[in-house]
Amino acid sequence: GVPCDVSMNELADLTGELIERNRAAYDPEIDFSIVHQISPGVLGRYRSSVAHTGPSVLIYTYPLDGMLGEVAHLYDEGLNAVVPRQRAIPSRLLDPKIKSRSRLHYQVANHEIASQAADTFVVLQGEDGFITEGTGSNFFIVRGGELLTSRGHSVLRGVTRDTTLALAGELGIPAREADFEPYDVATADEAFFTTTPYCLIPTTRFNGEPIGDGAVGQVFRRLADAFIEDVGVDFIAQAKRYAELIA
Repeated sequence: GVPCDVSMNELADLTGELIERNRAAYDPEIDFSIVHQISPGVLGRYRSSVAHTGPSVLIYTYPLDGMLGEVAHLYDEGLNAVVPRQRAIPSRLLDPKIKSRSRLHYQVANHEIASQAADTFVVLQGEDGFITEGTGSNFFIVRGGELLTSRGHSVLRGVTRDTTLALAGELGIPAREADFEPYDVATADEAFFTTTPYCLIPTTRFNGEPIGDGAVGQVFRRLADAFIEDVGVDFIAQAKRYAELIA
């Protein structure tokens, strides 16, 4: 990890101050995201030109109406998951559990599919051909009533991923980590992504072809309902409300 001169209590205080300073800029009916980024600071050769030489701590916020509103229709229609040419970096070279913004291969993959429709998300393959994760999300498929997601050693183990696995257990839905290939996605009954901004978002197409019957699946709906109950926020209704606000 990166050593940081700011304690957790100080970080909480700074975050509270940031919220108060920006409160007037936000609509009280719209939630906003808070992001914390920490870096080692200025590279040694440049430190003589700056006053602060320790780790850099950046905290910023942004409203969620645009981000969520523009995908609201996908909760009913589902999105298209596309495998780009860019592969995931093997865990033997870069530990995927590192929560880092310095992931050039993510941006290369996103750039590759940028010309496709806005309802397209990247899902990466590893060097062994197995599906790993999205560029900022985890990926699940449903086959024969069983919920599968990529093995933990090859992905960033997202909080929403872990919550989804826990909820599956509570609902009696068989769930496990597994290796699976693009073929397994193409022949799955359902698929979906999990990620902090969108929580769970359904995938009804893979490389442009329908998954299952091409509709949002029942396992996804059960998990989404359980997630809504667990967190106390109907994220789907929220996204649809934001879509109306930005229309």
